[in-house]
Amino acid sequence: MKRPECSSRRSNRSSCRGTWRASSPASPRTAWCDSATCRSFAVAPSWKSFFRTRAARQKGYRLRKELKAHLGDLIVNTWDGEWEDSQTGAKMIGHGVEIWTMRDGKIAVWDAAFNFKQAGKTSAMGIV
Repeated sequence: MKRPECSSRRSNRSSCRGTWRASSPASPRTAWCDSATCRSFAVAPSWKSFFRTRAARQKGYRLRKELKAHLGDLIVNTWDGEWEDSQTGAKMIGHGVEIWTMRDGKIAVWDAAFNFKQAGKTSAMGIV
């Protein structure tokens, strides 16, 4: 896959804070390029529907992100989240790592790894 054309380092740095907030389920349009790709997992036909579906399932979603690295067009962060599963009522927790390749102040490529489980229970994998 050809690496996306990226804006200057200064533009990425100045847009980082806006993208951080815009990556919440409520505002994916402002954070994602129309042609954004995700190599980590299959997503819905559009980013908008992906985030709308996810937000519907994650009632009371609370997200904390921590910037780990910013180099050129790459931004790396970790996140911790808590929510109530809207279908089961279970309290859920999650943790993940994201690597964003930026273009024109928006996410062009999203690589992500994450784990989630019911709070207070062992994960389905039997770990933690």
